[in-house]
Amino acid sequence: MSPVCHALVRLNIPLLCLLITSFMVNTSHAQALEPEGRRIVEVRIEGRQRTTEVQVRNHIRTEPGNAYSQQVIDQDLYRLTELGLFEQVLAGFKINGDGTVDVVFTVIEQPVLTAIRFTGNKHFDQAALLSQVLLLPGDPIDTALIDRAVRAMQKEYEDDGFFAATITYNAELLAERRELAYSIVEGPRVRVVEISYQGNKLVQTGALSNEVSSREYFWPFNDGWLDQNKLNLDVASIRQLYYDRGYLEAQVGRRIEISDRQNRATVVFLIDEGPQYRVNTIRSAFTRLGQPIDDQVMSPQQIPMLLELVPGGVFSDEAIRRSERAVAFWYGKLGYIDVDVNIERRINTQTQQVDLVVNIEEGPGATILGKIEVIGNTRTDRRVLLRRIRGLEPGRPLDLQGLQQTRGFVRESIYFNQGTITLLGEAGDPVRDMLIEVSEKNTGSFNIGAGISSDSGVFGTIGLEQRNFDAADWPESWDEFFAGRAFLGAGQTFNINLSPGNENSNYSIGFREPYIFETDYFFDFQAFAFQSEREDFDEGRLGVRAGVGRRLGDAWSGVVRARVVEVDIDDIEAEAPVDVFDVQGQSLLTSVGFSLTRSRTDSNITPSRGNRLTLGVDQIGVFGGDYDFTRVNVGFAQFWTLDEDFLGRKSILSFRADAGYLLQDADDVPLFERYYAGGRQFRGFAFRGVGPRGIRNDTLTLGDDPVGGQFQFIARLEYEMPLYDQVVRWAVFTDHGTVQDEFGFDEWRVTVGTGLRFVVPFFGQFPFAIDFAVPLLDEQGDETQIFSFDLNIPFR
Repeated sequence: MSPVCHALVRLNIPLLCLLITSFMVNTSHAQALEPEGRRIVEVRIEGRQRTTEVQVRNHIRTEPGNAYSQQVIDQDLYRLTELGLFEQVLAGFKINGDGTVDVVFTVIEQPVLTAIRFTGNKHFDQAALLSQVLLLPGDPIDTALIDRAVRAMQKEYEDDGFFAATITYNAELLAERRELAYSIVEGPRVRVVEISYQGNKLVQTGALSNEVSSREYFWPFNDGWLDQNKLNLDVASIRQLYYDRGYLEAQVGRRIEISDRQNRATVVFLIDEGPQYRVNTIRSAFTRLGQPIDDQVMSPQQIPMLLELVPGGVFSDEAIRRSERAVAFWYGKLGYIDVDVNIERRINTQTQQVDLVVNIEEGPGATILGKIEVIGNTRTDRRVLLRRIRGLEPGRPLDLQGLQQTRGFVRESIYFNQGTITLLGEAGDPVRDMLIEVSEKNTGSFNIGAGISSDSGVFGTIGLEQRNFDAADWPESWDEFFAGRAFLGAGQTFNINLSPGNENSNYSIGFREPYIFETDYFFDFQAFAFQSEREDFDEGRLGVRAGVGRRLGDAWSGVVRARVVEVDIDDIEAEAPVDVFDVQGQSLLTSVGFSLTRSRTDSNITPSRGNRLTLGVDQIGVFGGDYDFTRVNVGFAQFWTLDEDFLGRKSILSFRADAGYLLQDADDVPLFERYYAGGRQFRGFAFRGVGPRGIRNDTLTLGDDPVGGQFQFIARLEYEMPLYDQVVRWAVFTDHGTVQDEFGFDEWRVTVGTGLRFVVPFFGQFPFAIDFAVPLLDEQGDETQIFSFDLNIPFR
């Protein structure tokens, strides 16, 4: 750069410098010569002060030896500008006497920030505020980053209850002295102590409060800080609720009433409901490739049957959305995956009626599935994934429902961290290939941990599990075995569990093949040993169980299981029940059982929707042994999601019922095979605290020890809601039921209670539970227990 230009830069006149440089370089313009296409012999970078030449050259494509291209020059200028390091960037050229060209890039660097300071902040210290600032002293000044930091600090204040906080910065000081001075006016910190609704007559307050994410102050569960952004979202949610119920003229506002001390607020949602609109007429219009058609896939008479709206019924925005999805879903079942469904609303404000037109663009036709390609499965066999594909068969029309089900499996699979399914090609192609991309997760685990339970006492755990086991994949070397590359990839499950405890000890080894020879049949096996210290005796079990079952579609499954168990009863106290002495020593149990299960829940671990039904019959004594009797069990569970907030946290109502009956009298069944209840199974009572009591062997009088019953029925109704993030949930519940010597409900028990659920991902998928329950109805001899819990801590 010329000495004159250097002087001008020091005088802070960069633009004039650029003009002089450009004039000096572009001397060839006076000769009307064009540089385009001429060979470049030199590329110079001028105007740098802090920026290195390498930083600039790394972002330009104009190089010596290349042909001059104005398009490439323009792209270089864009890339250099986007760096945010330069206030201005210009390019010039000079044509040499031999016809070659020199190129000069002239840059004017952004001014550098010299200091940051805050004034007016009391609630947050400087370190907390600096964590939200994206510029530091020495960085080029970028007003976009400065404005982003203002918004970030504003949100921090609003989230902590400073709803009126304002944050600004001194633009003049920034321009003159390169100093960034934030000025903060915190204002009052306000908690919401009351939320009310005004003007709602047709929609109940409870329904409105379910739509509101703002909460009143309730220590220690809700801090209640006033957040205006959240209130604005609440207004929109309430308005949408009214639209979904047909009140298309509903108006919703809010009013904030601040206390005299400026620390408490009452929020009033102001509602003008207006009239409720109803559906007048419904008609359908079909097009294909933009042209009306008469040979549509579905008839005009079929479409109204798929809608949730009927003439004369209440109009609903939500019903419109569900109806659009329903029509698209049934078209998708037939392979029309490119269908576009749009229900047009024609609103008549005079009659408060809505005419609906169901516009269906069918697309070019059904889409046929081509080939299926799987990538990313380096350990898992391809067939493990393909066996879970639903309704997607190469050569047949694509099934949109099957595609959604398959995506759900890939997303929630125990074998993959993440997975995507992509239909290759363009919309309208008659044949589309499918690409399944997966990223595998570690399916093996070795855990050492400890636990404590009000039912089982204190226990330790050593567990080895592989959920993607392959019994046929034997290692070819010891290196392969110890590197974890053997016995892997077939989707089988193998586990070993050692769990010694002060009251109960469990040891087991198990294996499960979910698809025998790639059919719908499955097999499982377990060998186990169990030792328990009961009230007045010790019980030990050693045995094996095996089962073969079959999936009957995605919901139903049936399984036949056999077991052989040796039971040892010893160390009997003198005051133990007579029933215990009747089974003293070793006994042999053999059985065959059949169970049928129907499951329509959205999760096997933490279900929030759907139901599950189980029916089972066990015949003991089939292969001989010391006992002969029949057992019948029935179980049912139903789950409803009553609310889901904007973070995806669900409030869930669940109902569970389990019943069991021994077809023989209880006296003909050993006490270790009878029914017991209490503890985590029936909260409010001690473990095995519900049911018949036995006759003491020493006095032949009625004692306190349980001996089990012939009939059991337990029902549980529970409501869970989120308290803190995804970690803590609060539950209220009531348990009902009985355990009796014979079939009947005359000895009915009822408890009510509350509890907390803690879900910590590091500790596994299942929640820790702490419950407090009080019996409202009990029977003489029952053993109550207000507090029950279940806690498992793995050391990984």
